[in-house]
Amino acid sequence: MSLGFLSPAGLFLLLGLPLLALPYLLRRRHPRVVVPALFLYQGLPSGSGRRPWGRLRLPPRFFLQLSILLLLAVAAARPVLRAAAEPGVALILDTSASMQALDAAHGESLFARAKAGLRAELARVPAGQSVEIHTTNPLGPVEAHDTPAPERLLDRLTVSDAPDPDDAALADLLRRLATGAARAVFFTDREVSGLPDD
Repeated sequence: MSLGFLSPAGLFLLLGLPLLALPYLLRRRHPRVVVPALFLYQGLPSGSGRRPWGRLRLPPRFFLQLSILLLLAVAAARPVLRAAAEPGVALILDTSASMQALDAAHGESLFARAKAGLRAELARVPAGQSVEIHTTNPLGPVEAHDTPAPERLLDRLTVSDAPDPDDAALADLLRRLATGAARAVFFTDREVSGLPDD
């Protein structure tokens, strides 16, 4: 769990803290009092030449006002507790030219079979878990999201006339995805050399 803020700009209210202390810094003007004689006041230093700032004396109500300002700033920033993100699922679809071949046993292309397998894998992903969909042509992510409807994205994917990417680049992608994701599944008609045994 980690603490975050949906509206961090609300913390700018804390800039009002100096203004809160300002009234307590300003010296109050003393009231005029009429006295019968001035000889008792002779020799006392005059306060007329002093600076307007007095000694800072903070009454209890200042701390109450400070608490209210802090609570307002935190409320305006909208704090949230975020759960630690679970590793997502990476799904890789081979879109190279070899996937256009017909699977005689099922009467459809290898690409159509791979997309059906990918759909079945998507149905097993728990709600709220992030999904990354990758293709081999071009090699890399098509979209990474906590997707409510990845099937729409899947409908837009088509097979290409491009050749298979080389094994080294493909193995590197698969290794990176297997490290950062809870699960990585590759839908293809080929074997990739250079992958670790595990």
